[in-house]
Amino acid sequence: MTAIDKGSDLTPEEFEMIRRIIYDSIGVNLKENKKSLVVSRLSRRLKELGFTTYTRYLQYLKNSPEEVNIMFNCITTNVTSFFREKHHFDYLENHYLPRLEEMAKKK
Repeated sequence: MTAIDKGSDLTPEEFEMIRRIIYDSIGVNLKENKKSLVVSRLSRRLKELGFTTYTRYLQYLKNSPEEVNIMFNCITTNVTSFFREKHHFDYLENHYLPRLEEMAKKK
């Protein structure tokens, strides 16, 4: 078994197929800059299954509906902490809410 080469083995067409499966199934829109994330997270799964190419993995996905859910879990960040991204709440507190408050005062 040959190891997966991180980055070079996932063609743009394969990445687009993975993006489409994820978007159509769970509504997550992976941007082009997420390719390295997909490669790093899926390369482990390919090794577990004994696949050396993403083409082979995509073929497997077509015939294995349960694997699609496993792929989702590999790719998505499975953290349920509501406050895990502090900078989002900092933005709300320091930028958005003050503007909203000003708009409410004007009415």
